[in-house]
Amino acid sequence: MKKTVAVLLMVVMILSVATGCSNKLEGTYQSVDEDDAFTVTFKDGEMKIEASGLIFEGTYEVKGDKIIMEMEMMGQKSTEELSFKQEGDTIFIDGDELKKVK
Repeated sequence: MKKTVAVLLMVVMILSVATGCSNKLEGTYQSVDEDDAFTVTFKDGEMKIEASGLIFEGTYEVKGDKIIMEMEMMGQKSTEELSFKQEGDTIFIDGDELKKVK
């Protein structure tokens, strides 16, 4: 359970940084780490994270090399600003590698 919560918090932090000025982020991305697998879908400034059978939704904005993600979990609003990099169909959020699947 602690690992699941840690993974979900990391995902929330990762997704908090995903929309942007000139950076258009669309599609579904899967983490490459099989031990802490999660999927993130980005569309029109909104995001959905699926991890360990749970779904979280929020908004994102990419600003240069940062992604800002806003979500609400258990009644608490959370805003995270994380490092962001895009290389073709691969994105890196706070050091985690995700590959585009759709």
